This record gives sequence, structure tokens and C-alpha cells, in this order.
Amino acid sequence: MDLGLKGGAMAKDSDNLSEVEYHAFQMLRSGRWSRRDFMKHAGAMGIGAAMAGTIIDAVLPGGLAAAATPVKGGVGRIGIDVPSALPDPVTMADEGAIVTTQIAGEYLVYPDTNWNLQPMLATSWSSPSATKFVFKLRQGVKFHSGQEMTSADVVATFQTLCNPSGGSAGLSAFAGILVPSGVVATDTYTVTFNLESPFVDFPYLLSPFSYNSIILPANYKPGTFMSTPQGTGAYMVSSYTPAQGATFVANPKYWGSGGPYMTGINLTYYSDPSTGVLDMVGGQYDYFPSVTYAQGQELFYTSGISIQAHKSSGYRTIQMRSDIKPFDNVYLRQAVANCLDRPGMVASLIGGYGTLGNDSYFAPVFPVSKLAISKIPQRTQNIRLAKQLLAKGGKPRGFAVTLTTEDYQEIPLLAQTIKANCALAGIDVKLNVESQGAYYGPDWLSVPFGITDWGARGVPSQGIAPAYTSKGTWNSAHWKNPQFDKLFTQFNSELDVTKSEQLAEKMALLMHTQVPDAIAYWLDDTQAYRKGVNIGYAPSNFVNVTNMWLPA
Repeated sequence: MDLGLKGGAMAKDSDNLSEVEYHAFQMLRSGRWSRRDFMKHAGAMGIGAAMAGTIIDAVLPGGLAAAATPVKGGVGRIGIDVPSALPDPVTMADEGAIVTTQIAGEYLVYPDTNWNLQPMLATSWSSPSATKFVFKLRQGVKFHSGQEMTSADVVATFQTLCNPSGGSAGLSAFAGILVPSGVVATDTYTVTFNLESPFVDFPYLLSPFSYNSIILPANYKPGTFMSTPQGTGAYMVSSYTPAQGATFVANPKYWGSGGPYMTGINLTYYSDPSTGVLDMVGGQYDYFPSVTYAQGQELFYTSGISIQAHKSSGYRTIQMRSDIKPFDNVYLRQAVANCLDRPGMVASLIGGYGTLGNDSYFAPVFPVSKLAISKIPQRTQNIRLAKQLLAKGGKPRGFAVTLTTEDYQEIPLLAQTIKANCALAGIDVKLNVESQGAYYGPDWLSVPFGITDWGARGVPSQGIAPAYTSKGTWNSAHWKNPQFDKLFTQFNSELDVTKSEQLAEKMALLMHTQVPDAIAYWLDDTQAYRKGVNIGYAPSNFVNVTNMWLPA
């Protein structure tokens, strides 16, 4: 078995690591496991000593002889794209602002590398029903101002976020699920959330997957996050200069064990991703949390730079409107899906940093996708079947259609690949690649055939509700399936894990069969860092700098 190395990071594909080995590698690389944890789990997982040693050699400087001992001191340098407005947890909606605030702010819960939630500012939670969730708060946590965090702060935070008149950018995440009166302080360290409708995955809305959910003081004044230290994180805001960057200093009274290890952080903004990539290659940053293979290939192959990759639910829809010609005919949608060379797309468009999609929203990274992944056969390129489906759909000689999309990352190349793949079956795809501004006007929700980029969601319900239900506001395929809607309602109410997996399988099969969207691949989250720098795990290219340290 061979292990490929890309820019100092271990590559994952079907010819290299098994899923078990890859999981162990990522747990070690992300810092979730120490070297001792890795060796303890490796034997139980059936990973041989030789393979375990090879993985450690690829991750830890000096291999087995190296001690994963945190290094204290130094100022970390991070590069991120410039925020579109003043970074504020309540109103932020772009990556630059999100990363800026997450250096200082924290959430009630945080996902591990398997996307199972772990305690953060909450120590435990329970759900007597799918409409009631009770959270116990960590005691002794202090905001950077010195005041203790209590249930009053958590209540105020979420009452602001779900208030229709509060200017919250996170309102859409809670719409129809939580209203201000539903957040109640049971006692000083207990908060109860009474939901308007069942949502069994509600705790994920209190995590970074609902990035506005950073806990703020009850007396928080909008727009003051960058001028007055008010988070609970390992680093405190020291200064902020619009369009240029921000500085942070270590929190000497941080509640957690371990970090902060550095004395501070300098965050620099760049206005052009290519400039940021060049600056990272040139050694101006220690950590570059926002990098894709399409926009920053140099980072994936530059000596001295490593890439941390994690499975994600970020993807590209290949949407086909089911309510108008030609894709009101399900056979034609199925024909397109069977034309796609998915492994080729993953290899050529995203450098292998992704997972094959199977035309349902149940990504492998979601714990509930177990049955949907194992029982529904992976769709492969099958031109003969595509031609048979065209004949069933009344188009034995194919048809012509325009594919409209955006000029963003690898998407124009994806459009060209779809055109070439479909031509093999006689489908003539004409391309219309627009600017993002034009595409996200009326076009993306109106065109018969399109490609849209979707960021990662923490649980299937976050993506399904807006994009695939009959009343979904972002249902670009205009797909309305009463059976699917009914299953989705049941899914959101089901507390039993086994039954949830069974419902997920049924929903996935409907999507796979009906193909409102072809989903060719899931994108890995990829982040770049200077060799020897330790970074903590963060989903969806967000940041978690609590356990970040610099090389000695």
C-alpha cells in the first residue's frame, strides 16, 4: 500500500489509505488525538504497526521519536479575505468576518472530525422531545470583560439571533424553528429551548455550522465586538483596522485547559485570493484557513507548506428544473446523471480532495447517512444506460439545453466537463458562464439547467429544508415531492438513531431516483499551514486557534 504526499500532507484516494486508516490519520493530524491516543486506537482499529509508523512519520516531525508537545510563545500570522462589513457575530455573513470573530468567540457546542457534537461552553444537553432541548452551561467561564457567563447571556444571544427585527444574519437558520420567547433561563446555568416545530438536530444550530451563534454578553451592543473585548475564547481583540486586519492577545484567564500557546495573533486581510496565496507561498502567514485546490494549487505542492483536509458537505448542485422542459421528464434527468464521470471530476477539478457524490444530499460526513451510503449503489458513468434513458424519455437522438452557471473556483471547468460527458450520449450542452453577481440575481433559481455552489451544513436538515422541500425558498430544481416532504417531517421529529438512518435512506433513494440535482462530488475542507505549525480542527474552513502553536 502506497501513501502519497501532497505538499507534506497525506493524500487520500482509493489506492492509498482505507477509510479506517484515513480517519486515524486525520484524528492525529487535527490534534484530536495525541501520539499516544493514536497508538492506542490503531491496534483496536486493525491498523498494523508498519502502517501506523508510516502515518506518524507523515504527520509528526521526526515520526515515532517526535513528541507532540505544544510549543509556547510567538505570534501567529493568519491570512483571510477582507470582510465585507464590520465583523460582528450577529450580522456577519462572509468568511472574512466569520474567521475574525471566531478567533475571540466560542459556541455552546463544537463538532469533532466525525461531525459529532462535543461540549464547549455547554457541558451537556438533553432532549425530552424533538421540540425541547435543555443545555447545562459550563461554570466559571468569563467573558473577556471579566464578567461570568450565565444563562442570561445565552438567552439574550439567541433571542437576538431569532428576532425578526433584530438585524440578525442568522435568522434564516432559526426561521420556523425558534422564536425569542422559546429561549428560557431555567436557572443560572441551565437554558431550555422550546421549539416551534420539531427539529431533532437543533444542537447543530448552536455550533459553528450556524456561525452567528457565538455567545455574547447579555448587555452586548451591536457593532462593538471588534472595539471592546467581549468573547470567551483563548484570544482577545486588541486592535482592528478596517480592510487591513486585526490583532489579538492571549486570554490569561481562559477557561480551557491547554491553550492559548501563543502570545497573540496577527490577522491580515487580502482583497484578492491570488494575492493571499502568493503571500502564503512567500512565508507571510503561518496559517491560511481558506484555500481551495482550484484557487490555490501552488499551496498544495509547495515545499514547506502542509494541507489539512477533512470531509465536508460542501458541494455543487447540477440542478435540473423538474417543472419545465426538458427536465420535467425524469428519464432525461437520469440520463444526465449517468453521463457524469465522477471520479474523473474529483481527480482533475479538485485534485482528489473530495468524495464521490451519489445524487442525494446525504453526504458521507453526516453520521445519519450510514444506510443511505451503504445500500444505494454508487452511480457511475454509463453512456449505454444514458442513451436508453434518453429513448425512454422520447429523445433517442438526444436534445439541446443551455447550462448556466457562475465564474467561481472550479465551476467553469466543471461546466466544460459536464458538456463533454453529456456529448457522449448525444446531449448538446451549451454553456453560459456568468459573473457571480449576475448568476445570483434571478438566474440561479430560474434557469432550466444550472450549477450552484453550496457551503457545508452540519446536518442534512440544514441543507434539505431550503433546497429540496416543496416550500424551500432555494429550491432551484423546483422539485416538489409530497412523499419526500412527509419523510422529511418524520426525519426532523425522530429521536431514535436507527429510525433516523432508515428515514435518511428512504429520502436519499427518492433523490437518487428522481435526480432533481445531480451531485457529482463532495468537497473536502482544506486549509494550509506552514510546516511545524499545529492547528486545531475547524469545520468548513472556519478557525479554532485555541490549540494552535508555532514550531520551536
